[in-house]
Amino acid sequence: MLDRDSAPARAGLPMGPDDIPVQSYADLLRLRLLAREGGVWVDATTFCLRPLNHWLPMLAQGGFFAFTWTPADRWFIWPNVPRRITNWFLASEPGGAVITAWEARALAYWQGRRTPHVYYWPHMMWDFMALTDRRFGRLAAAVPRIGCFGPHLVQDHVQTGRDAAKLRAMLAGGAVPFQKLRWNWSDAQLARAADLLPDLAGLSEPPAPAPRPPHTPSHTPSHTEPD
Repeated sequence: MLDRDSAPARAGLPMGPDDIPVQSYADLLRLRLLAREGGVWVDATTFCLRPLNHWLPMLAQGGFFAFTWTPADRWFIWPNVPRRITNWFLASEPGGAVITAWEARALAYWQGRRTPHVYYWPHMMWDFMALTDRRFGRLAAAVPRIGCFGPHLVQDHVQTGRDAAKLRAMLAGGAVPFQKLRWNWSDAQLARAADLLPDLAGLSEPPAPAPRPPHTPSHTPSHTEPD
């Protein structure tokens, strides 16, 4: 488990989480770790519904996989910033051509920079590279185009409240392997999400205080002792 203290030593990036916005550092961190070590990066707000080995090997057999926004589900993109790739779930082989090229361009982008020009800079960088780098464009085109509206079904329900019974059946049947949630939902929004994902129930409630042990003095007091 990496945190703000251990991540810099593990990644060896030329900047730390105190040098640039922490969100941008996390964007760089996932590219560096996947390029060097391979594996899967999953944001902490991702709620898994099926084991990775049930579905990921088929999609990542080319050495890289990420969910994409397709024309069919781009209407759901928030906050309406057009982009193709997502980076809250990334899978890569170590030293893979896609992740290595993406990381190299990302590090070049941050030379002499302390803030990004836009929050979604790595997503826009992917699109720019796909358009201007012929080799990367071919690699990007080979990544399976799996739309990411499916992993956002709970988010859509939280926002709109629609299709609860239909969505509950889809999620229970394993039609979607996981759901991308949000860290800043209110108690009311968490309750609506729990309507589809019962395991979320109770997360918004403060833990009950531990029961107070009965007072059992080891001697017979001659006066009233405080609890």
